[in-house]
Amino acid sequence: MITLNTPFGLGRRAYTYFLLKRLSIPLILLFVALVGVIFSDALIQGVVSLGSIGGPVTHTAQSNALALVSNTIFILIFAAVLVGVVGFIIANLEYKNHLITIEEFNLSIKKGILTTTETSIPYHEIQDILMDRDLNHKALGLARLVFDIDFHSGGGHTTPTQIVIEYIDLDLATSIKEYLEGKIGIQVIENKRAVDNETPPEPIHPTPPANLPV
Repeated sequence: MITLNTPFGLGRRAYTYFLLKRLSIPLILLFVALVGVIFSDALIQGVVSLGSIGGPVTHTAQSNALALVSNTIFILIFAAVLVGVVGFIIANLEYKNHLITIEEFNLSIKKGILTTTETSIPYHEIQDILMDRDLNHKALGLARLVFDIDFHSGGGHTTPTQIVIEYIDLDLATSIKEYLEGKIGIQVIENKRAVDNETPPEPIHPTPPANLPV
């Protein structure tokens, strides 16, 4: 449910997307480390075989191979934890700082981490609202909202542009689209009625100049 003048986020599914986007690399690193642990004996034997091609296998070679495999697995786990913590913090900041506010006459979109930007869109400048979904959106229950805007500048000129919310919960995107389409429709109708109810100006009849020669 949409509440006027109350900022809200992009939804729980969108939060899941932000987490997955930032934690994908740490998860891959952890997976590689897990594979290394499972097949550590085979990896050690492989390193020993490569280091002793054409010669006997020594105890020193086995110790060096064990140290190499163990250190590599440790580095992978450490990197995964470090990148995962940083990614988790960034994902939370991205999600919490991406806010939408439905106002009486404007749509406000705020986003950013270190530097935040806030865009206020008057409803009468919204020309169209599109909602599309690719495979990623469908898999996570998300949608993409595209606002076609005609920003009015000085001198009566307009600047066509698009404002996009890339990932937002499907049900929330549907509610926003339906609400704004209703607001846009009401404004169009009111504007049309205002034009229809205007009193037309009285016609101007030119006065012929006096004392014209016959």
